[in-house]
Amino acid sequence: MAETIVIGIFLILLIILQIKERREIIIYAKTSRIKRLLAVVLAIALLVIFWPASLVLQLRLVIVALMIVSVAFIKEGLSKKQLIKIGLLNGELSKFQLIQIEKQGSNNSFVTFYKNKSTSFSMFFDESPKMLQSYFIKNHLKVVLLEK
Repeated sequence: MAETIVIGIFLILLIILQIKERREIIIYAKTSRIKRLLAVVLAIALLVIFWPASLVLQLRLVIVALMIVSVAFIKEGLSKKQLIKIGLLNGELSKFQLIQIEKQGSNNSFVTFYKNKSTSFSMFFDESPKMLQSYFIKNHLKVVLLEK
């Protein structure tokens, strides 16, 4: 039971730290409603299908369900000096070798951040490619703007 409580406390601390970091975002990435819906359905399905009789196991299952839902609802985007994305420990913009911006639709952008040859992160934004390009140039970053 003690380890379950410790895991729960660490999950709450992780969520609080994530929310604190998300307050710094100035340009938000586009979020998918389908991703959110699937996360909620998956969490509910896990709780319904695998609900155990033991209180300790119930708490562990609730913690896993909360982790799934939190990943879907935590916002991602760009702050003044870093990329904020789930699973990215050091998102300092200066660490990226190249940033590639592609126009998607009327006023949307698909941005790929290259750390090295084999590591890249991609995000959709509801901002124009020109606006994103000026943001990255202001931060002294190498940017490639691809026009269709």
